[in-house]
Amino acid sequence: GTLNKGDPLQLQTFRAGGFGMVTRNDTTVWAAAFVGNNICWPSRAAVGGRPCRISLKHLSVCESSFALLDQAGLGQAKEKDRNIYLANYAKDLMQRHIDEVVSERLASVPESDSESLLSDG
Repeated sequence: GTLNKGDPLQLQTFRAGGFGMVTRNDTTVWAAAFVGNNICWPSRAAVGGRPCRISLKHLSVCESSFALLDQAGLGQAKEKDRNIYLANYAKDLMQRHIDEVVSERLASVPESDSESLLSDG
């Protein structure tokens, strides 16, 4: 992927093509969602290491990619449609976790909107 140069608390669109192997082969899918990395090491800073709290959560996206696609009625759909569904499903799951971490203040987050947009502080 690319570095998120917008709001670090909002995930960008996941590239559906990256899920091709998962939609062609029945697999368990895991994700990792981080919150607070941008405070520790802002994207424009030459060196990171600022004190902060970083949250990491491992998320089970699905036990079986085929079962997930079947439940969504996409088991026999075109690969591109299956990839898009799985990419969006994983992104939405991760975004819900990020939103929960932010609302519960479980990690360091920007104090203001201007700070959230790549502040070099």
